Amino acid sequence: MVVEDVAPGAASGVALELLVDACAGGVEQVDQRRAGGVLVEFARRLRESCRPHDVAARLAGDEFVLLMTEPLTDVQALAVANRLVRAASIPFLIADTTITIGASVGIVTVAGNDDGAQPPLEGWLHRADLAMYRAKTRGRGRAEIFTNRTTAPKITHTRRWADDPATGRRLRAALDEGVLRLRYQPTVDLVTGEVLGVQAVIHWPQPPGPAVRPAELVPLAERTGLIGPLGEWALREACRQAAVWNTQRPAHTVGPVMTVNVSTTQLSDPEFGDLVGTVIGETALPPGRVGLEIAQPTTGTDQEELVAVLDALRESGVRLTVGGYGAGSSSLTVLRHLPLDWVKIDEELVGRVDVEPTDAVLVRLVIESAHSLGVRVCAEGVDRHAQLEQLAAMGCDAVQGPLLGGPVDAALLAPGASRPLPTGRG
Repeated sequence: MVVEDVAPGAASGVALELLVDACAGGVEQVDQRRAGGVLVEFARRLRESCRPHDVAARLAGDEFVLLMTEPLTDVQALAVANRLVRAASIPFLIADTTITIGASVGIVTVAGNDDGAQPPLEGWLHRADLAMYRAKTRGRGRAEIFTNRTTAPKITHTRRWADDPATGRRLRAALDEGVLRLRYQPTVDLVTGEVLGVQAVIHWPQPPGPAVRPAELVPLAERTGLIGPLGEWALREACRQAAVWNTQRPAHTVGPVMTVNVSTTQLSDPEFGDLVGTVIGETALPPGRVGLEIAQPTTGTDQEELVAVLDALRESGVRLTVGGYGAGSSSLTVLRHLPLDWVKIDEELVGRVDVEPTDAVLVRLVIESAHSLGVRVCAEGVDRHAQLEQLAAMGCDAVQGPLLGGPVDAALLAPGASRPLPTGRG
């Protein structure tokens, strides 16, 4: 794509790339509908700042671009960018909630070649990306101009990988081009060794480096507005694979539950329940063979609405799990209020269950509390026999982790397989 495609007749101009920054009460701390309202209102403010021949566009979830088709000096371009920063800083009133955000802006001056050829749009955006990240790393809520000394930011543990706009565009391309794959991790009964369920894990290869971790992928999809299509793809692909396995099983037997991770963003979509029902119907899976795993609800989640959505899903036969329990500020009220079949204890807590008495007490408390409410318990991240023995003694129902295998390609996970356990109760 070239500049002529976006701004006809423009041989030079200025590109401004804007990334909405979440601040106190910002878009990352409110529900999806209010966050969407903020972005819509911000887009309106951006359009109001445009001149007749300027072009404004939304590149991804919270990423925007403004192409100014008339050449400006650096001082003039910086003045425009600072005006946009100020416009973003004015509080938004969305559904009776005041939300404050900010914006980091990268500026690049674009000039045509001597022969009149147009520079590629991707070149504009790449340079604007670099300038925008310089603004972001220098304090956010500011603007920076691209120069020949502007370099790519160093990747450090303090920089969120999901913040990189270029990565968001690569994810969109990976989704469109069929690059993504699912791998499957078994959930194993701690007494019998039977594979009770299989969790679908999205695999995004990044040659020559390692694949993107799911913990990084979900925030990226949330930020770029791709969580809906990504989640639908994962649900359809997982159920398709479950249907294949189901045909390979002996007659009159049922396969393990296929579980797919979903975000509260997906659950807030009024059409999500219909999507789940449609996919189950299309794949003809038996009742109760599809599960959804959600993360622990945050303080900004509408609990009543979430419970209503989960109730409807569970009534349709979908198995429900809350994952990562015990990480951060977990609350036993989650177990009491949500209609759950399973709770999964976070691997950080499980990792010390055999060596740290305090963690062992907490794990036992979760198991006993869940059982008293009729909820089964799975321990995540099990990688040592000593953990397995301790969890068995505590009455944990199932385990998942490197010691039990996965995530692996579908071809390596035979339907009906068991995982021999070194110990168990009973």
